[in-house]
Amino acid sequence: MMRISLSLTFVILLAACSSDSGEVDITSRFNSTWNNTEYLVHNDDGSITYEAAMWGGMAAWLGNNNIPADLSLYEKVVFEFSEPTLVNTQIVVTDEIVSFGISGITSIECSFDGKDVTAVRQIALQTSAPTTLNVQRVYLVPAGPPKYPTTIWQGRCDLGVWDDEITVSSDKFATAKEGDKLEFIYTTENKDKETGEDITYWQLKTTYIDTDYTLEGNETMLNEWGCALVGKNSTNFRVPLTANDAAYLMERGLFVKGFHCIVTQINLLQELEDTDGDSFY
Repeated sequence: MMRISLSLTFVILLAACSSDSGEVDITSRFNSTWNNTEYLVHNDDGSITYEAAMWGGMAAWLGNNNIPADLSLYEKVVFEFSEPTLVNTQIVVTDEIVSFGISGITSIECSFDGKDVTAVRQIALQTSAPTTLNVQRVYLVPAGPPKYPTTIWQGRCDLGVWDDEITVSSDKFATAKEGDKLEFIYTTENKDKETGEDITYWQLKTTYIDTDYTLEGNETMLNEWGCALVGKNSTNFRVPLTANDAAYLMERGLFVKGFHCIVTQINLLQELEDTDGDSFY
């Protein structure tokens, strides 16, 4: 084993091995931590043992010669663990791109869908409490066929502190199917209107109308209250639909609540199909 110096801060060239599926392994790029009380070890089998501090960070610097990496050809980054996590985890790509993972999962991913990742300097993994994580591998997944939007709701809804909500009727999901995505367009509030205090987190909660059941497509990203964490200054959040999601949305429709997000549009993203029902792609 080789222990990595905590003082490593230089930018690393994004040049990793690509698999037959197009996945790009970037495990070896994680060579620094955000907190001097934590450390990581690269093991002989290519995995990483990460001794994490609360909201510290295991980080990979991407790019070359102080030029950030362009990840626009990739759909997401995935962390795989050799055993279930004992605490909540979180991926941070920029302030706008944050992905939360509940404890007990064996992988966590952060989607780049609909976000600007043309200039990424760093990807980091954080934990909500001190823990040991055994990271089997970290890799980028190439982008799939493009999906095209149908607007199913438009307006202005200030969700505030769970003050308001959005409902989208079931007929808007008549063509929904597994693999489609729901896209939420919004802005985040950074100051509390009444107190003037800084807001430090933002959430969206999506359920089927007249039920307490959240959508399945992003269930591993939801906290204990069924809420998805979104990033500061983020503007776009997408939820992939499972077969059950599509069926229940067709039957009941969509209900949306949230915390300090102002939603202006909701789209259903689908691949274009030809007249025979086959994808153009």
